[in-house]
Amino acid sequence: MKIKMPRFFHELFGEETTLWTLILALLSGLMATLLLPVIGQDALTTIPIQFQLWIYIITFDVFAGIIANFSFGTKTYYLNHPRLKRWFAIIHIYPIVLALLTPMTLITGLSIYAMILASCVIVQMQKQPLKSWIIAGCLVLMIVIVSLFFIKDVPLYLDLIHIGIAIKLILAFSISYPKLSRGDHAPKEGS
Repeated sequence: MKIKMPRFFHELFGEETTLWTLILALLSGLMATLLLPVIGQDALTTIPIQFQLWIYIITFDVFAGIIANFSFGTKTYYLNHPRLKRWFAIIHIYPIVLALLTPMTLITGLSIYAMILASCVIVQMQKQPLKSWIIAGCLVLMIVIVSLFFIKDVPLYLDLIHIGIAIKLILAFSISYPKLSRGDHAPKEGS
């Protein structure tokens, strides 16, 4: 069932979306938010409650956004608004905000943000969807490895949020599909 989205939500879900997309996006965001205190229970208790609230909001947005960014409505919206597409990744300064809210260092937040933003630019420069998928997958994998094994001052719950941001912005958002139509389900090589 198609749902026409209010103008305020066009950047999130496109001009129209499906009920399933909305339900899955909200469930994904809700599940990640509810799991956050389980994964980061010790680390979160040292953070002031007002900062924790912002961390929960960011977590919800990131994991709901993964589903929304993979959706037909969002892909179509940004295909028709390329200028907005460039700004979408730039405004997602979540790693920097998380560095300010948690004991993670600002240089770590800036580094993660820079890796994600550079990856988005590299993927968006690709003209072939299949090539975009391969490059995006490699870049996300690189960020996962760097986050989990090379950055030491970040608790696991923040690593998972950063990985979610990378998936949301690199895999789900940055890959374009030229001539997108409702019947397209997978990228075709060379298109």
